[in-house]
Amino acid sequence: KPANCLVSDDPAEFARLLADHAKGVRSGSVSDADGNAFLNSQREALDAALRHGLAQLTANVDEVAA
Repeated sequence: KPANCLVSDDPAEFARLLADHAKGVRSGSVSDADGNAFLNSQREALDAALRHGLAQLTANVDEVAA
């Protein structure tokens, strides 16, 4: 998970985490995260999944045509 991702199943705990994070950003102890690496990893995963799916479809079409 990205460093700036806050996770909690408890709403009060999540609110505390979020408030602490906001204080950290304001004080400079927490820097903004560059989302480009995350975005690129998501794009790469999507591309791989699409290539896999298209390969499966192509293989099935070739089998039906034969």
